[in-house]
Amino acid sequence: SLDSHSHASVRRLSQRYVNTFMSELMKFLNPFKQNKTVDPFWGELKFDGGTWNGSKRFAPSEAEVSVYLAGTENGVSDFCTPAFTELEKRYSELQESIAIELSNMVITQLSKSSRTELTSSNILAQVELEQIWVKGAGEFELFYGFNEGSEFDTFEITLFLKGWKPLAHSIGD
Repeated sequence: SLDSHSHASVRRLSQRYVNTFMSELMKFLNPFKQNKTVDPFWGELKFDGGTWNGSKRFAPSEAEVSVYLAGTENGVSDFCTPAFTELEKRYSELQESIAIELSNMVITQLSKSSRTELTSSNILAQVELEQIWVKGAGEFELFYGFNEGSEFDTFEITLFLKGWKPLAHSIGD
């Protein structure tokens, strides 16, 4: 038998599938409906299958990044704005641990090639934060492009940030 925690997990998972199914069904039934909004903090956002997406200036890098925000058709989840603001505040103190995770992944991936010597102290100069997925309070997926000289390479590095601790996730094309 399932305990109450397992029942709650199953209910949340079931509800997520129902929400996704209903969202896709509504798109099919009304393909001309554009679910867009202009949020005072986020700017122009578009709803796409359980996620609001747009772009936002990320203060620590002063660069525009793509943002993906948890939410429903009714709007962005309440935790997204404070979570993003907190990430901006903490990013400089997180950079050392982010750099270690990134360099471990990239060095492993590139170990067979003769590329620039990468360390946790110079990796941040060779990556560009491109996307931020706000998953929860203190939970993010950060997507970085890897720079080899003058142009950004075709592979992307994904890092989870859970409880303000970076966790290596994947490198892909």
